[in-house]
Amino acid sequence: MAREIAVASGKGGVGKSTVSSTLLLALHRAGWKVVGVDADADAPNLHLIFGMEKWELERDFEEGFIASIVRERCTECGVCAEVCPFDAVEVVGGMHVINPMVCEGCATCILACPEKAILRRRTVRGRLRWGRTKYGFPLAGARLNPGRPNSGRLVEEVKVMSRRLGGDDAVYIVDSAAGIGCQVISSLAGANAAVLVAEPTPSSFSDLKRVHTVAMGFGLPSALIVNKWDLNPAMAEEIEEYGKRENMHILGRIPYDP
Repeated sequence: MAREIAVASGKGGVGKSTVSSTLLLALHRAGWKVVGVDADADAPNLHLIFGMEKWELERDFEEGFIASIVRERCTECGVCAEVCPFDAVEVVGGMHVINPMVCEGCATCILACPEKAILRRRTVRGRLRWGRTKYGFPLAGARLNPGRPNSGRLVEEVKVMSRRLGGDDAVYIVDSAAGIGCQVISSLAGANAAVLVAEPTPSSFSDLKRVHTVAMGFGLPSALIVNKWDLNPAMAEEIEEYGKRENMHILGRIPYDP
């Protein structure tokens, strides 16, 4: 039966990817079948940690629409620019064009255009990727295209792909993004447990509480790791005491290694 562990922190840069990659390598060397899932579609980095230079499988993730002007029909009346709520319509060289980096596909311009000169076209949100590390275990990941929304759906899709290719007998280590937004929600959804990583700073402590609240919303048991604990031993102790009060399993401390 598959098991899924999501590694999260709230604050960025506290060591999620370090913990995720270490867990993957340790479990793999202990004989477990493991699959890594890089769930940070905005800034994926697990493949860099493992030195992966190529992917075995890559495919576009298409979802949603953006508007596109049919030049032969357009009379440059400017109605589209007037009604666009996102200011995505620009005038370039005397012609109205839709900036695909800004367009949200709301279809307001399509409905307002008197010449029916605007159509919707499918948009590529990002790329889904699958490969194998030099250690032998697979890694799934995703990359959100610049300016495209819905990174949470992309993370959801890469988790589905990893399960389909990895099988039902693996341990999945999900390296989530920073924050508590849609990517993190998608990372925690469907997991069996959460490993929360913190560092002894006020901002990390504050964000730890927030991401723990999200994990509790999914009913997940949580474990706690305090990274770089020796930078502020007193706060590290305070964070661990909070973890104990919240019934987290204290996995341990990691010293700072410059």
